[in-house]
Amino acid sequence: MFSRRNGRPWTVNEILQLQREYELLEWNIQQIASKHQRTADAILYKLEQEGFIDKWINARGYVMPPEIAVEMEKQSIQQMVSDRLSTLRSRSKQAPAPLSSSSSSRKNMLHC
Repeated sequence: MFSRRNGRPWTVNEILQLQREYELLEWNIQQIASKHQRTADAILYKLEQEGFIDKWINARGYVMPPEIAVEMEKQSIQQMVSDRLSTLRSRSKQAPAPLSSSSSSRKNMLHC
């Protein structure tokens, strides 16, 4: 989606407005994009570039595209499976616990 301000540089006043709208007024990305006549991606990029957000995904009103959400879910599942397999492998490599003296004496009593 192209906007009327697509490709135009950001002015200092516009950056100050962006900060005010996001931090003080708590507008979401779509509201800010509409006001500034820029795309939501442009707003997200500028918020991140100016240090107002650390990641797009944490931005108020950010809507993750479905294809990215699916990919992130796949990666999350793969990580969980990998973690579980690592845990199982490390458990199988551990030496069995030594028998306590009471259980070994029971064994000896059974064999008598």
